[in-house]
Amino acid sequence: MDILLNGEPLNVTLEQEKTFGDVLCALEEWLHNAHLFIITITVNGTQLTDGLDQWKNMDVKDIHILDLKVQPWSLLTVEALYRAKGYIEDYSAGKTTQEAWENSATRQFLAEQIPSIIKAMTGMFKGNQASDTVVQSIERMLREILEPEAEILSMEPHIHSLVKQLEDLPLFMQLGKNSEVTETVTSFAQTAETLFHVTRSLQDRGLSIDESLVDRFKTTLVDFFNAYNNSDIVLVGDLAEYELSPLLSQWHSMLKHTTNT
Repeated sequence: MDILLNGEPLNVTLEQEKTFGDVLCALEEWLHNAHLFIITITVNGTQLTDGLDQWKNMDVKDIHILDLKVQPWSLLTVEALYRAKGYIEDYSAGKTTQEAWENSATRQFLAEQIPSIIKAMTGMFKGNQASDTVVQSIERMLREILEPEAEILSMEPHIHSLVKQLEDLPLFMQLGKNSEVTETVTSFAQTAETLFHVTRSLQDRGLSIDESLVDRFKTTLVDFFNAYNNSDIVLVGDLAEYELSPLLSQWHSMLKHTTNT
């Protein structure tokens, strides 16, 4: 079996896979690690368009050529964000409906990749959020992906300020300063999202990123928001001050160093 990636031979060894489904699972894991998404699948010259269920049990011996068309995360995400912006403009002008958006492939993709945009657009449809505000969020995300180097430099003062806020979060919580707590957590969540976007964009450009640091941040981030949602003040404070604050600073410094080398 010859495996092609965007028409070029892919040098990969498959040993245990017996069916088309097995092969696809193995390739999807490899592509995920390379930050690539499958756009189309062609088997023996036939493009699969009606789902994969009828093909997944196909014996690998019957597959002569498997041709995958793939695109990087950043390109697909930019396209999806522009489409989402177009949906908002058309919806505001009465040219489309919420149902059309809910059933779109763009929504499905963004729900997996940038769920905050889905939440914002849902609020817009319910009348709880202005369409201009959602458009501004989309435009911010486009800048993060299309101009990551500029974004890293521009956010440096904010990073320094946020690190100090995270260090002070336990005190805010002890003193019952709920507005400061909410402001810090909200700012932190958006900043983390920005760093994820910038990081993936740089990876798509072939720059080397210390993924172990990013993985540590992801794990701690999940623990932090679980503790926050469960009102575990002690754990929230400890994670914010001793884990996330230094990790946030290290992550930004790593990105700054990466783009300067």
